[in-house]
Amino acid sequence: MDSPLSGLGWLDRNKERPDSTADWQRRLATGDIELTHKAFYSLEPSRAAAHLRELLMSCSVLPPSTCR
Repeated sequence: MDSPLSGLGWLDRNKERPDSTADWQRRLATGDIELTHKAFYSLEPSRAAAHLRELLMSCSVLPPSTCR
């Protein structure tokens, strides 16, 4: 990531709104959303979910995907 501060801002944006990235992070932490590739495919908006999934893979929190 070229600008870690912009990434942190994106993760925290709209944190009070359901289905925001901040909400997804809370739900991942509590186990409401499983930390699996399959779980990320069901989240909407899918583009934001894919971006968060990529960030988690790049930090080795989520293993690399075996399918595309």
